[in-house]
Amino acid sequence: MIKNIAATLQHSGDLHQFSTIANVQLTPTKVIAAKIDLFNHRLRRINANFELTTPFEGLELTKVTYRHTLSSNDVKCFSDITYGNDKVIASLKASKSPMSFDVTLQTPFTDFEEVGAKAKYARQGLSHNFNVNVKYCTGKEIAFKTSVDLAANPITLTADLTTPFAGYELTELRYTHSGSLPDFRCTADFSSSYSPPINGELALRLVSISDMQVLVTFTSPFFDNAETLRFVLRNQKNTHEYQSHAEVAWTQTDVIVVDGTFANSETWNGNTGNVGLTVSTPFSSLRSAALAVHHDLVSSKYTESISAEWNGEKMIDMDVVFGKDTAYVAALMMRAPTPVSFSSSGEMTDAVIRGNIDINWNTMSQDSKIRVEAAFNDKSDSFTKRKEVSMTVTQPKNSISVTGTLSKSSVAFSSSGNVIVNGVTKFGIDYDTSAKNRRKNKEQSNTLAIRIPSRTLKATGHFSESYGTKTTEAAIFWDAGRDETKKVGVRGTFIPKGRSTKADFSVSFPSLGKDVKLDSEVTLNSGNVMFDGKTEFSYSSDISKTLVIHSRVEDLSSGFRKNYSFIVGVAHPATTVDVQLASHISHADNKYSADIGLQYLTAARNMKNFALMGEIDKMRKQMKVQMVSPLKSVKVSGHVSTSVPYRLSIHNLYDERPVDAEFTIDPSKLSMRFHMNYDIDNQGKVLHGEAKYVNNSAIRAELYREENTQRITDSLFAMRLNTSRMLHTRLHWRPSIVQDLKTYGLRQMARNSRDLLELYNEMSSGINQELNSKYNNIRSAFLTELAPFVQSTATNIRGIQEDLASLSETYDCAELDRRIQDCSQYLTEILLKMQTFARWMETAASTRVSYPLKDTVDMYIVGGSEMLQAIGQESMKNYAAMMNMLDEKFREHSTTALLTFKTYHDHLTNVIAQPMNTDTVRLAKAKYNEYLAKLTNQLPSINNMAQRYTSSIYNTRENINSALNGLLDRPEANYVKSQAVAAYKYWEVEENTKAAIKSVYDHIVEIIEEEIETLKSIITDLEKTKITVFDPVHGEVQTDTYLIVPMKSLKSLPGIDVIQRLNAIRSYIPDTSEWGSISDYVPSSDVSTWMPPFDAFASVEGNTFTTFDGKTYQFSGRCSYVLAGDYMDGNFSVILDYMGKQKRRVIITTSQHTVQLLPKNKLRVDGVIVEMPYHTQDMSIINEGDDVTVSGRGFTVLHNLPRDKYEIGLSGWYYGKTGGLLGTYDNERHNDMMMSSRQLASDVSSFADTWEVKDKCR
Repeated sequence: MIKNIAATLQHSGDLHQFSTIANVQLTPTKVIAAKIDLFNHRLRRINANFELTTPFEGLELTKVTYRHTLSSNDVKCFSDITYGNDKVIASLKASKSPMSFDVTLQTPFTDFEEVGAKAKYARQGLSHNFNVNVKYCTGKEIAFKTSVDLAANPITLTADLTTPFAGYELTELRYTHSGSLPDFRCTADFSSSYSPPINGELALRLVSISDMQVLVTFTSPFFDNAETLRFVLRNQKNTHEYQSHAEVAWTQTDVIVVDGTFANSETWNGNTGNVGLTVSTPFSSLRSAALAVHHDLVSSKYTESISAEWNGEKMIDMDVVFGKDTAYVAALMMRAPTPVSFSSSGEMTDAVIRGNIDINWNTMSQDSKIRVEAAFNDKSDSFTKRKEVSMTVTQPKNSISVTGTLSKSSVAFSSSGNVIVNGVTKFGIDYDTSAKNRRKNKEQSNTLAIRIPSRTLKATGHFSESYGTKTTEAAIFWDAGRDETKKVGVRGTFIPKGRSTKADFSVSFPSLGKDVKLDSEVTLNSGNVMFDGKTEFSYSSDISKTLVIHSRVEDLSSGFRKNYSFIVGVAHPATTVDVQLASHISHADNKYSADIGLQYLTAARNMKNFALMGEIDKMRKQMKVQMVSPLKSVKVSGHVSTSVPYRLSIHNLYDERPVDAEFTIDPSKLSMRFHMNYDIDNQGKVLHGEAKYVNNSAIRAELYREENTQRITDSLFAMRLNTSRMLHTRLHWRPSIVQDLKTYGLRQMARNSRDLLELYNEMSSGINQELNSKYNNIRSAFLTELAPFVQSTATNIRGIQEDLASLSETYDCAELDRRIQDCSQYLTEILLKMQTFARWMETAASTRVSYPLKDTVDMYIVGGSEMLQAIGQESMKNYAAMMNMLDEKFREHSTTALLTFKTYHDHLTNVIAQPMNTDTVRLAKAKYNEYLAKLTNQLPSINNMAQRYTSSIYNTRENINSALNGLLDRPEANYVKSQAVAAYKYWEVEENTKAAIKSVYDHIVEIIEEEIETLKSIITDLEKTKITVFDPVHGEVQTDTYLIVPMKSLKSLPGIDVIQRLNAIRSYIPDTSEWGSISDYVPSSDVSTWMPPFDAFASVEGNTFTTFDGKTYQFSGRCSYVLAGDYMDGNFSVILDYMGKQKRRVIITTSQHTVQLLPKNKLRVDGVIVEMPYHTQDMSIINEGDDVTVSGRGFTVLHNLPRDKYEIGLSGWYYGKTGGLLGTYDNERHNDMMMSSRQLASDVSSFADTWEVKDKCR
């Protein structure tokens, strides 16, 4: 146990040299002593000693010594640590010249008694030496030695690494370099105890590309079968010859050798050149290869010889000659791999170009020879260009020639071509064209003829124009020169005649005796005729076979009457096609009319008419519509009367059977009437409906029918005021009305279904017969007209077969004969089919058949008839079921409702009818008195209520005074206080409060008593309401109803003011909902804020908007919106602009500047990016941390960048002058959603839309 501990400390000296001794006596015999000595001379010399003695075993003495010396060239450091019987010594020596360092460390640890590292760098001239030794344990050292001698020749570099590790004892690298670009030699040797040696050599001698040597060798045992890599390149030049030798070897025997030669010598009239290339490799696929090229150029003749060998085999051996002697010549002689010869010659002058080509693709045979000759002659003169061209191909057995001529002058052009086989013309083509243009006459002609051995095909065309009349003619001849009738001719004429235009088009077939003509004439804006067109298409001399299409638009207007007509028609009498569509539209004063009519000729040559007519008379307020068809006729007319009484009349005629309806409204009599005859077969059946005021105290509404002068009432509703408080009501209906509607509806549906089915069958049968007749008429006419064309086509096919037989005899070619036979056989098959078709047409033209798809049409017609029958039956079934269900539900619900009403009515009547002195009445009176007493007791006394009200005021005043303690001693505060006390005494707050509360109390008691008395009298009068007649079986219910409010007339309702006096009471009660906490009434320590007007603040953070008056709402916009603005004087406005991509900016405008607070803390003033702070006469902008503040005249805008929050502050002088998304700043939250139109919005979107700055959003 340690009882007494003593400690001493002795210190002398300063920071550069001091001595400190400390002792701690634990016991009389145990002392801990420490001593520190330090000497420091500007850090260049430092001696430090530390000794610590303790009574603890093993730590009796601990000693640390450190010293170092520092000079401009070297540094020496020594340190030793002694603890117990162990000692650690460390030293560091380093110098700049020579550059070296030596670190040693002596420890008491086994195998690490002495460790260290030393390095030394020495330079002598251009010789550099660097040695590094690392001793990492006792007796083990790693040494690295390198030297570079740049002054020696060759330059040498050596590097040696010795280690104590087995297998890695010695590693050596030797590198030498002699010479310089472009003549040098480099060697490299690498040896190591862990790998065989590696050697390499690189030598280069470069005089020029044609005189150079390159040697690269690399010896390594690591690559199997490639221990020695060698590359040799040698180029040399001897006079006019260039030689190149290249070797690539990877073993002593595996060598690739490439030798190349190039020689060129020039003489006074040419030059000679040789190119040779040989390749030898150790590969069996390419043991050897050789290429030799020789060329001679003498004067203008060039000769080229090429030979190539592959593994001793000749691959190519050829000679090429081209040039000019007496003519241009070119020749090719190939001996290998195939004996081929080619030669050509030619000459060219200004007027003649002539040449020939001889080709023999097997010089061992004469049958493989071909000769091609071509010539061009220009025989033009000053007036006409004439040119001739020819080409002949000759084989040993055949020859073929192609010749052509061309002639061109200012008015004509002609050309001709021929194909000649073995001296006989087999094919020819001629083309001629001419053009004349004299004043108003123009002519142009074209002719094209194709000549073959059996016939001549020719096409001609002619165009002329004379004084506006244009004529075009064209013809195709398929046997010109022998039969000019075998042609197809086309002629077209265009003749303008003032405002009309006539066009004729005809196609003639002389060999068939057929002429097809198309005549068209159009007249535009001629008198009343706006357009008149007629087109006739004829293909026979029979006029009934002419197809006529005509149309006409005419303006028949006169004065203020506008009248237009339109007619279009198609007629072809031979096939009973005759259709005409006519329509007109007119307008005169207040009358409009229009009609459209369709006439068509049936197959039985009967004329049918369809017509639709309409008329509107605005003056008479009438409308008429009429439709006429072969099956049905419908007429509809209407009349509207706009004078009192208002009347709408409609008159309909269905197949001359009338259906009328009239609807009348009379505002003067407060009545409405309606009637119509609802049965087209029985005009005596009329449906009536009327509703009217009988007088000021009675209303009547009735729906009834007249059937043959008999009146049947279906429903009746009447109301009558018997007295000012008694209303009599009558409801009457015919119980069998639903069943009558069912019977009548089923009868009408059955008849309509039957009529519709008959009409459908009649229409489908007529359409089917008409289609079949029209189809057979058109079919017969078409087949009759088609027969001559089929016969002519068959005749021409026979002629083609004869031409093919003649062509086969001309050419001796087996392949051509086979093709001709196949074609002739195919034509024979076509001819047989056409003959069969002709026989069928002859029979079919006089046979009537059913038109295509008739079976399908019949199937759909039968299906439609069956569907109509099914629809009619199903409709009648559903209608009957619906009416039965309606009748059942009507009876069920009406009986239930009326019985329920009668039960509750009787029960209420019985309760009210009991004597007023019954237990029920007594109980009601007791409850009334009890309720009145309870209500009176619950109301506090006037004095207590006034006292509480006054106490609240005094408490509030005391709290305010205590909060203002210390501030009220100021002069300005004393002034405000004196004014407030005077106002308080003047207004007599306590006395006025008591008087107001007493008035409210008396008024409440008075209203409660009056309302309960009124309710009692109403309950008593309810006994007068009763059902006087209740007979649902016969459709009769009558009631008498007592009215709580008296009525003098049914034409107007009395006004009722239910809560007038209650509102008067509420006006005396103060609203305390907005008083808030008492802390809200404690003023700021800033006296300037005590007096109005007060400053206000609003904010926008994210999508949360808080107005100046404290209202908060959520909004996310897409446009630019006004946040706040001065709408009285226009001093400023603050705009929030949504820029897209979740970015936005605030724009502040004043009378002088526009400021933009941009994302990333950027500022733009008047369109220019500026730095902050920024100051003007009316504005200052500063940046403090993450906040940017804009201060103007009476407003501030603060932007916090990390939170993207905007805070806007306004001076009190803007009270009631602002508008925008941040409200009106008038201390009233309820009107903060005021739109720019000064109207309150019902939702945020409508509110924000009115404050958009731009019309269009992004």
